[in-house]
Amino acid sequence: MLLGIFPVYPPGVQVTYSLHGAVHFLVGTLLFGQLTALCFVMARRLTTGAFWSRAVGVVVPVFYVVTTVVAAADPAGTGPAASDGVLQRIGIFSGFGWLSLVAVWLSATHWPRRQASWR
Repeated sequence: MLLGIFPVYPPGVQVTYSLHGAVHFLVGTLLFGQLTALCFVMARRLTTGAFWSRAVGVVVPVFYVVTTVVAAADPAGTGPAASDGVLQRIGIFSGFGWLSLVAVWLSATHWPRRQASWR
C-alpha cells in the first residue's frame, strides 16, 4: 500500500529525489527483503518445492538490484534504461506468484477438510 501512496516522483515535481521518493525506495527495499527472506525460510520448512523457493529467493533480490542500478543510471526513464519497470515487475511477479502457489499448495495439502453436516 505504501508504495502506491508514495510515488517516486509525485505529479508536478521535477525528476529529483524527494521525500516521497525516499519513502518509496525504503518501503520497496523492505518489501523485497522480506519477500526474499520468506523464500529462504519456506525453503527450509518445505519438503516439496524447496528448490523453487530457493530459486525465487535468488531471482527476487537479483532483479531488485538490477532494477535499482538501471533506475539510478537514468532517473528520468527516458533513455535506453527505461525498461527498469519491466525488470521490477519480473521480480515482483515471480515473488508474489511463488507466494500464491505456496499458499494454494499448503491449503490443499495441509489443512483438514471439513465434512458437511446435514443435521
